[in-house]
Amino acid sequence: MKDHKKIFILVESILAVMLIGLVIRMFWEKSGESRYKIAVIIQNSDSSQWASFKYGLKMAAEDQNIELSVVSTGGTFSLEEEQDLLEAEISNGADALIVQPVPGREAEEMLRKMEKKVPVMLAVCAASRETEDSTLPVTGPDNYAIGKSLAEELWKDYGGNIEGKFFGIIAG
Repeated sequence: MKDHKKIFILVESILAVMLIGLVIRMFWEKSGESRYKIAVIIQNSDSSQWASFKYGLKMAAEDQNIELSVVSTGGTFSLEEEQDLLEAEISNGADALIVQPVPGREAEEMLRKMEKKVPVMLAVCAASRETEDSTLPVTGPDNYAIGKSLAEELWKDYGGNIEGKFFGIIAG
């Protein structure tokens, strides 16, 4: 009977040690879990015009367990300032970039070079302002659909009679 108790205690002790080892390993792996870090650089990012854009980014980042960093920028910036911001974010460990580019072919070239380091996605428009010309992915509004909807609403508001009326669209 004593031998059975000794064997039972020995087996239980081995199982307990194995269980403790498994728990420690699980916690070790969980704490070592790295999250992707995405940096967002948009011009005048503190403006209220970006509120819904930033909210959508934050919700998507939560869903995908991604660390999101929206870089606080004052107003518009130059190509050199944008390049400095991008390089700073890459050196801070950004795994990908979402950028509202400065207009121009030089910006497109600079962003292509950055894409060799980390993935780059353009927001609002391509640097060349022609989405079709860009080799980088662009997420932006459908300007044709927006214009069509505005025209339809104006048509409805004036009962289909817009003769002699002048309309203007002011874009920021």
